[in-house]
Amino acid sequence: MAAISPFDVVRSPAPMPVRHSILKRAFDLDAASGDPSLIPPPHIKFPNAVDFSYLVPDGKENPDEHVDINKPVADQRWQAGFSFLPESCGDGIIWVPCGASNTSAVTDIEAIQSYVPTAIQVDVKRSAVNRDVINFLLRVERMLDLVQHRVAGHEFWFGTKAQAEGLPNNYLTQAGFTDLGTAANSTQALTLAQTYLDGIGAGGWGFIHTSKRVVNEWETGWLVEDDHTDPENVQIFDSYGNEIIASPGYPSVVNGSSNWEIYVTGPVYGKLGGIEIIPEKIAAALNRGTNTIEYRAQRNHALVYDGCAHAKIQVAIT
Repeated sequence: MAAISPFDVVRSPAPMPVRHSILKRAFDLDAASGDPSLIPPPHIKFPNAVDFSYLVPDGKENPDEHVDINKPVADQRWQAGFSFLPESCGDGIIWVPCGASNTSAVTDIEAIQSYVPTAIQVDVKRSAVNRDVINFLLRVERMLDLVQHRVAGHEFWFGTKAQAEGLPNNYLTQAGFTDLGTAANSTQALTLAQTYLDGIGAGGWGFIHTSKRVVNEWETGWLVEDDHTDPENVQIFDSYGNEIIASPGYPSVVNGSSNWEIYVTGPVYGKLGGIEIIPEKIAAALNRGTNTIEYRAQRNHALVYDGCAHAKIQVAIT
C-alpha cells in the first residue's frame, strides 16, 4: 500500500463541541462582538463595566487614542497585557437640592486592575514514519479546541499559573473575596448570591460560578433554567437573569468535606487569540534521533472581572 501523501488528508471525526463553559459565556472584552453567542439575552441590559478604550501599545493611557467601545477593536494589543478601571462597584445616593441630610457617595475609580493574558497550549508528538502531516496539524488544532474550555476554567477557578508566576490576574479562589458563610441548603445559597449581586453596581446582575453538582441541585428545585436556543452555547439562568456558570475545569468533586463552593462575581469578560502552530516548518518539528515530529498549538486568552465584586458561599450537599 502506497504511503499517504500529505495532501491526501484523512480527517478524524469532528469532535463534539463543548456546549457550556466560561469561555463561551464571557462577554467580549472589546465590549462589542460580531459573534451573536456573546450578546446577552434581550431582557438583560448590557453593562459597559470594563473600559478597555484607552489601550495603547505601551500600556499607558493616551486620550488621543480613545477607541469607541461600541465598535470592535481590530488590533491584538490586549495579548501583551492590559489594565482597566473597575466600574461594577460604584454607589449612588438620593440627593435633594439644598437638603439638610444630603451626604456624598464618592467612588474611587482609579483602583486600576491589571491582567497578563496566558496561553492555552497542547504539545503533541507522533512517529515521523507516516507522512500525513496536514492531518496531524488539523488534529493538533482540534485538540486545542477541545481542551481550552477545561484548561481555562481550571485556571480561572484556581489561579494556579497566576500564583506560580506572580501575575496580577484575578481568579475565583483568590483571597480578598467577601465571605458570605455557609448556607443551610442550596436554595439559601442561591438567595445569598442573588442578594449579594443586588448590592453591587451592575444593577443586581452578575455571574454565579459553581460545580455541576450544585447546579443539578438547583435544577431539581426548579431554581434555574436552561436556554438551548444555541445548542453549541448552552446558557443557564436564575429567575433574575444571573448567569449560572458550571464550566469544565471548575471542581467536580468536593474538597475534603461536604461543603461545595460557590463564587459570585460581576460580569466576566474574555478574549481568545488566534491559534498559533509552532514550529512553522516541518524540519524544525522533526526529531531525527527519535524519528518523531512534535508540534505545539497555542492561543492566548483572558478572563477578567471587577475584583471589587467577588464573594464566596459554601453549601453542604451530600
